[in-house]
Amino acid sequence: MARITGLVMLLIEAMFLSERFPMIFRDVLRHHAGFYEAFFIFVLNIPQIFDLALPIAFLVATYRAVIDMREGRELLVMGAAGMGPRGLLAPCFGLACAAAMTSFFVAGVINPLSLYAQRVVLFNAQSLALSGGSATGQFYVLEKNVVFAPATRERAELPGQKRNLFIYEPNGDSCVKIILAGSARSETPEIRGVLSLFFDNVSWRIFDMRLSSAAASPCPVEAESFTSGDRRVRLSELLSFQPRGFDGSELTSPELLGMPSEPGLPDAGKLYQIQAERIGRILLCFMAPALACAAVCLTSRRMQYVVLPVACGGLMSLDLGFEWIVHAGAFLHEKRVIAELVLMTIGGCVSLIFLTWRLQNTLFRPQFGRA
Repeated sequence: MARITGLVMLLIEAMFLSERFPMIFRDVLRHHAGFYEAFFIFVLNIPQIFDLALPIAFLVATYRAVIDMREGRELLVMGAAGMGPRGLLAPCFGLACAAAMTSFFVAGVINPLSLYAQRVVLFNAQSLALSGGSATGQFYVLEKNVVFAPATRERAELPGQKRNLFIYEPNGDSCVKIILAGSARSETPEIRGVLSLFFDNVSWRIFDMRLSSAAASPCPVEAESFTSGDRRVRLSELLSFQPRGFDGSELTSPELLGMPSEPGLPDAGKLYQIQAERIGRILLCFMAPALACAAVCLTSRRMQYVVLPVACGGLMSLDLGFEWIVHAGAFLHEKRVIAELVLMTIGGCVSLIFLTWRLQNTLFRPQFGRA
């Protein structure tokens, strides 16, 4: 079962990473990261789907292991020796506990830290490109700004390095400052987050963008022109970096349990919702072996290609049901969400175990070949 679980996990992770590759490649190009940063981000995406892939892989592994034991006459011999379904279900649920602890550690600790590490890698790559990276002398389109990464003193002397600059700056509520410059260069490297830019042939004007000019505080009419000027730009004004946990997804499960309500962090309902989503994925690990054993009881020669896909679809439907309860509970009965998830899991496991117990003859008797 462990071997099959590992193989199915590799297959699901490979499909997920291949689907994520265009988005990762787009983020790498947007933040001007290199090959090593791209590879690191690609690896950090692995834990993102682990908590959903593990129950599915565990379901397939349990089904295949039990069906092979049944068709190999092993369960038939054990049943003749007096073993009932309990002797088969007990080790399955023992492995389910191990899978649940693995899901808790990966989804509740590793994945939040990997999400934060991705943002750190992309931010460092973009700040390096803006301050003194190999791609200087280029324009970068950020969230709300267009920034020019200046060339160093040596590269500024190259022919064709100078270019016209157009800088758009909001100045107040409805005033806009348009700056025109012939070129920009950096005489000194970035020091403590401050980058000094030196402009040549600069002129600017402030425009009033309001529809009505009868306002209490009109925009100042300003127009100047000079041949050179020095301007200090702080990198934090160009690149915004939110602290870890600004939306709750980068907080580990132990941190969510004792997280107080602080400014800059999501409210308690949002944090509770994230924790409930992770617990719901953990509970799927206990549903997987019960669903697999019930699927083995329903597997016959005619139904051998249908039962396993239906069982996987049932597990995915249960995950969607958990998601709906979590999102609805965030607005209705927030404190009862986890209790409802646990009760649904217990009820589902008891129903599937009862079905397995009633159909234990089909669980132990081979169905594919001549008995």
